[in-house]
Amino acid sequence: MPRKPATALFAPAMALILLAQSAAAQNGRPPQPERFREVRAAIRQMVEGGVPSVTVAVAKDGEIIWEEGFGWANREKRMAATPHTPYSIASINKAITATAVMALSERGKIDLDAPIETYLGGIRLTGHAADTRGVTARRIMAHSAGLPTHYRMLFTTEKLPSPEETLGRYGIVVFPPGEHFEYSNVGYRALDVAISNVSGMSYGEFLRREIFAPLGMTRSALDIDPAWAAEAAARYDDGNGTPLAHYRSDHPGSGDVYTSARDMLRFGMFHIGTLRTARPVLRPASLRTMHSDASGTDVQWGLGWQLNRDRGYHVVEHGGGQPGVSTHLALYPDEKLAIVVFANRAAAVQGIARRIAAVVLPMERAGAADTATAVTPSPLAGLEGRWVGTVATYEGKEPISLSIQPQGDIHASLGTLLITSLVRDVGRSGGALTGSFYGVVNTGDARPHRHNVSFTLIPNGDEMSGQITARGIDAIFGLSSYVRLRRLNEALLEEYAGAYRHGEGDLRTITREGERLYSQRGSGRRYELQPLGEDFFLMVGTGGSTLRFERENGRVAEVDWSGRARARRVG
Repeated sequence: MPRKPATALFAPAMALILLAQSAAAQNGRPPQPERFREVRAAIRQMVEGGVPSVTVAVAKDGEIIWEEGFGWANREKRMAATPHTPYSIASINKAITATAVMALSERGKIDLDAPIETYLGGIRLTGHAADTRGVTARRIMAHSAGLPTHYRMLFTTEKLPSPEETLGRYGIVVFPPGEHFEYSNVGYRALDVAISNVSGMSYGEFLRREIFAPLGMTRSALDIDPAWAAEAAARYDDGNGTPLAHYRSDHPGSGDVYTSARDMLRFGMFHIGTLRTARPVLRPASLRTMHSDASGTDVQWGLGWQLNRDRGYHVVEHGGGQPGVSTHLALYPDEKLAIVVFANRAAAVQGIARRIAAVVLPMERAGAADTATAVTPSPLAGLEGRWVGTVATYEGKEPISLSIQPQGDIHASLGTLLITSLVRDVGRSGGALTGSFYGVVNTGDARPHRHNVSFTLIPNGDEMSGQITARGIDAIFGLSSYVRLRRLNEALLEEYAGAYRHGEGDLRTITREGERLYSQRGSGRRYELQPLGEDFFLMVGTGGSTLRFERENGRVAEVDWSGRARARRVG
């Protein structure tokens, strides 16, 4: 998740504040902090460098071998971090939501392969790239349902959108389900709504009764529980280190849970089968399903879990990142190892988890290798030229164009402001073209705030489609819309050529000459048309007049001249 922009580095008032607290192991044996001497030194350096607190918990073969808190959970209150301190865990929440979905699936209340709309109580998604029937719980949990990038954090002074609003605006199919991996929080909004609808409980209450209570997770809740609110870790700005006001999201099933490192460790131990005191939440077969690849794409992802390799070891894990939150849960199922690392500011917590694993599992597993990084071709190979298209927001349509230069630059324009921006961070991942640029997504949610625009586009011959995302600068959001572009060539321009009649005797002609298009009214002056998007053109030399073509059954049927005149195609 994107973080707030840095404004200054936090420097602790004292040269170093480190408060460490340990707890006894589950089986009564003492923990083993000295075994992790080098890791502890690395964590101390993180706290010295401005991370207010880091808390770890480690279990091997059903025994807690190390748990410890470093630094301040709340610096202003001088409240030390401990393994029992509740932290905001961000996206590790997804593994908890997926566990809840699987529990309901075992009870026959959710079919993992049925359209998720079946369980949304009348809420409907929007199919752009494909029909919404392909959006299933299984694909949502594996991030292959075709849903877009989405995040939206709101402070307590701001009204949270209803699920109808969030899913109605952003529950959109921007990629064909089952074909492309796209990490999507909005899918988990659909899951938390489904959990509530089929269980008859609120999402938070279902987690409390059916996940947290059976697993002995007594310091866990959706958002902050009043019973331990005073003990929860504060979140600190990733830039200047100041405390952040409390915020929530419009996708609670994706990242609104608070829990302690000890509770999170219990959850992890349950998933690897070593939590002996737990009332079973899922059958072993369901756990194996969750820990197996389900994405059907080039990204290894289970149901609510990322699948990786570490020095040849199979790792089932999930991280979490939001402003003031860095968390990681790593499970090594074959070795019965679970590792939790929490921090309340941006921190390299996955790296700490890997260092802990290297202490417990010092040898590389024989005959295995870590996940290889694929070699990708030049991101723009075969895409050079002009592309025009339409962005379909929840409020309407906006033109977009991309000009991909042979030397590698991309210039983009969005909307009708005639502003062209250089695209930054151009890349190619999983076959998708990605980049970002300065622009304005003209919707009521995005427009009031400064934001940049990113895109993820899947090329397919002379078309590209995918998502355009408004990413907040002075607010925390990533709000996506569907986009489709076509290569601007003679074949596309020929679709507009013809005669259009407006009233009696008013004949307007669109002609093509090579890769240029012209408009002429009767025998009057001829104007060149500059493409701003698919079906949308600027009349050069008119001071800003535009033409917007409209289609019926895919064929150009009408043209609108700047809202002043409409003409019907007659030839």
